Amino acid sequence: QRTDIFRIERFIKSPLGKRILAAEHIFKEVPFTIELPSTMLYPELSDSICAKDGIILQGIIDCYFEEPKGIILVDYKTDYVAPGDGLDITRDRYKTQIDYYAYALEQITGKKVIEKYIYLFWNGQVLEY
Repeated sequence: QRTDIFRIERFIKSPLGKRILAAEHIFKEVPFTIELPSTMLYPELSDSICAKDGIILQGIIDCYFEEPKGIILVDYKTDYVAPGDGLDITRDRYKTQIDYYAYALEQITGKKVIEKYIYLFWNGQVLEY
């Protein structure tokens, strides 16, 4: 889905966009592959023989940047978000993804993810987790 120049400009001028531009270290489109404990996805396996098995998770982190206190994770979405409860539905839809991305970043960098955001290009809103 294409994002027009107006929406990109609105993002750059937003408080989150300004923070990204001011950061000394910015990382974009970062692919990762990590192994998660199987019990992280399936807690019911904790008493089984599979408890020590791992599950491979792959993804691409849209953006993260560093500030003195830690890492700020930003994911972008171009989905249409319906007025009303659309923000809550969208927040719920991507919560698991953003949590796993934060976990992956902490494993890869050894640094703490202190803030997690999804920026919605459709309406310029920021979802904070």
